[in-house]
Amino acid sequence: MNQPPRQPHGSADASGNTGDSEPDTPALPPEFVAHFKSEQRLERFEHAVRRYFERRKIDYRLVLGSVHARIDGQDHTLGLDNVAQMCASAPDDEIEALVADHFDTIARTAEASRRLEKDLSDFSKIRPKLTLLLYPPTTLPEGGESIRRTRIEGIEEFLGVDLGESIVSLRRDAVAPWNKSDDELFEIALANAAACARPDDAITLDPEGLIVVMHDASIFGAARTIAGGGYPDRHGLFGAFVSMPTKHLTILTPFNGLESMQSLGAVMRIATGMFHEGPRSLSPNVYWVREGRWMAIPYETNGDQIDVNPPEPLVELLNSLGGGDENTPHEAGDDEDDE
Repeated sequence: MNQPPRQPHGSADASGNTGDSEPDTPALPPEFVAHFKSEQRLERFEHAVRRYFERRKIDYRLVLGSVHARIDGQDHTLGLDNVAQMCASAPDDEIEALVADHFDTIARTAEASRRLEKDLSDFSKIRPKLTLLLYPPTTLPEGGESIRRTRIEGIEEFLGVDLGESIVSLRRDAVAPWNKSDDELFEIALANAAACARPDDAITLDPEGLIVVMHDASIFGAARTIAGGGYPDRHGLFGAFVSMPTKHLTILTPFNGLESMQSLGAVMRIATGMFHEGPRSLSPNVYWVREGRWMAIPYETNGDQIDVNPPEPLVELLNSLGGGDENTPHEAGDDEDDE
């Protein structure tokens, strides 16, 4: 069993124990400054990370936002992006505790994963715990033995086991004795995610109540959104525009016709901001969801302008509704600027 990394990383280097970065390689990447908005707060975060490993006398190197540590004789690479996003929005006096809790949780997960090994031979014990881990493609390891698939553009699904406090991914050799296909296992995982009870914690972001943010405090939020078909009870006549910028948040607006294009632009702006803010960022993509099909709508933000390159099926539908080529959402949500 293993956990997919949360961000790109190199191989662990356990040859030294100083905790220093490689020559000419920064300990933290430049984009971390944007998280903390000041060098002083970034330095406080870096100090907290170093202090955690040094107090526990763990050999480590801090390189480009990843900790390469040697723990119990094994090399580990631990990404920092999620904990950095959490610390960036926390008061200064909470940063060290958040860092410690983050790495302690990883340690407990590793121990729980080891205990789980004895149950892997009994599929009946694992079946109710099967679930999905979701990651953006940029965080994926090269190759690897994890069981994964891509059904929705920009999001990778890993097969995992729910350990209560966290999820671990399953290796292919671990599931081989079950004699189940990948499709069978993923369908079970989807059903488990969809069956999980969750509060319908909806927040409307506009006066008309058309743009809704669904918050799920667990790490299963986005997986439940996918498993449940993107909240179909909230869809409009032609489906909905849906985004999952983090693993906790889903943004949705119903698609009822040409009048929904302005809401689409707003969803794209909100998704971009939430994705960059985090924590547990997943994808800034916005999807047209209709009858179980998820279709990404490519777009780019440039200041207040949003340039959209709608997929052909969406263009065809808008044209059939009387929009014409000139009204396809090339600059979604900017109609009010043309008055």
